[in-house]
Amino acid sequence: MAFRVKNLMIQVIPDASVSPQKPALAESCWQPVSRILTPLTPPSLGCNPHGIGQFSDPATLATLKAQLQEALKAVEEQEKLLHEQTSIKTVAEAQALEDHLTDAIAEVRLQKEQLQNAGNQG
Repeated sequence: MAFRVKNLMIQVIPDASVSPQKPALAESCWQPVSRILTPLTPPSLGCNPHGIGQFSDPATLATLKAQLQEALKAVEEQEKLLHEQTSIKTVAEAQALEDHLTDAIAEVRLQKEQLQNAGNQG
């Protein structure tokens, strides 16, 4: 969910502690890597867009598992890098962010009040 309030674009990130329902892990045989789609599994492994349950060869499953672990490691490294890049690093940054958030909260409260008033009239 994203909201624009004053000069802020606020992206609400899902709680990481809450498991998503069923992940769409094997819905595609392609994975994005550096904005380019590359095969998740080589054609020799019998790409299966309908789910991994169809693979019966242990070597294929082991290879797929290794690829998934490698992909997960890359995602976790990207998450760490993103966290480092977007964290507050100075007192001045913290103060500026606090000022923007204070202004945004005031705007949200105003919009909430207007919506409540409009609801009472309608």
